[in-house]
Amino acid sequence: MTNRKKSIILLNLMLFALLFFSVEAAKAVEFTLMPDKETASPGEEVIFSVKISENEGILALTLDINVDENRLSFIGFEESEFKGWSVTARKAAWVGKTSTNFNGEVLKLKYLVKSDAYNGEAPVTINIKDGDVANAEARPVPAVVDPEPVEITGGRDEPGPQPPQPQPEHGDHGFPFFILNRIENGLLPGTGFSARSPLSLAAKPLDLNYKPIRKTLEIPSLSVYADIVNVPFVEGEYPITWLGSSVGMLDGSALPGEGYTILTGHNHLNTMEAGPFVYLSSLNENDRIFIRDAHDNLQTYVVYANEKISQSDLAAVERIAGMFDNSITMITCEDEMITGGYANRRIVAAKPYGK
Repeated sequence: MTNRKKSIILLNLMLFALLFFSVEAAKAVEFTLMPDKETASPGEEVIFSVKISENEGILALTLDINVDENRLSFIGFEESEFKGWSVTARKAAWVGKTSTNFNGEVLKLKYLVKSDAYNGEAPVTINIKDGDVANAEARPVPAVVDPEPVEITGGRDEPGPQPPQPQPEHGDHGFPFFILNRIENGLLPGTGFSARSPLSLAAKPLDLNYKPIRKTLEIPSLSVYADIVNVPFVEGEYPITWLGSSVGMLDGSALPGEGYTILTGHNHLNTMEAGPFVYLSSLNENDRIFIRDAHDNLQTYVVYANEKISQSDLAAVERIAGMFDNSITMITCEDEMITGGYANRRIVAAKPYGK
């Protein structure tokens, strides 16, 4: 065999080895999501276990969480092998101190089957983009996901319009949802701000005044400390555009503690600035919310509902807010559209502590 042929054979072997080890290095980490029960009924808790396998060394994870929020409500999480998670209803992130090749359960996601959930499979899935899983060299690690759904039984037969809900008793201050029903376009107030835009606002109209009510909203878990101002009803709408970092109480609402209160706030002000309600969706059941007055007196509330609804679903606001007397309901925008504006709204309702 000539030296030239030997060199060609050796080169081919080297290329084969390089290709083989490159394929080995690119082995994907596998993720599974498994519910703790095969079936669940409205009002029951379901825990989805996040497990990994084929892990040859990772240092960081970012998981985008997808769930049918019409049927499952996120209520919390538990850490397993991996410690130091940051988790909201839509995203989970973890960064380790050192690389790990652990295989097994790394996180538990807790959900409550909603009282009006319809029957059928309800999966919880995660999306993992390039770079969301990284090793100690900060190189991306490919990943695949295999979710298992929970079967909802004992609920409604099929998706569709919700059955009529019983109306709560009206208090001395009335049931102020006429303040929403009188909106001419039938849409819940929208921020109109883009998280992608650095543009500043036009000047606020001179005849538009937000009157302070001398109370502040405090949500310690979200680091929210915002003044509450009254938003007037002007020409068929509530102009909340110029609230900035304040929280707006829609005119017609009762003061906190004196009836039903509806509060609005921005999720984004522009590319660089977040609004007070940017993380509203991450609030969990029984989280504390406080209203502080000018004399430093505190009113304590606890969260009992957190839902995403369409921008025209005024009935959902009435249904959720009306579950408890003297509730406060907070509204912000969600799901920014490429064409501008936001497709949906996020509402979080809280009741007086001890009720």
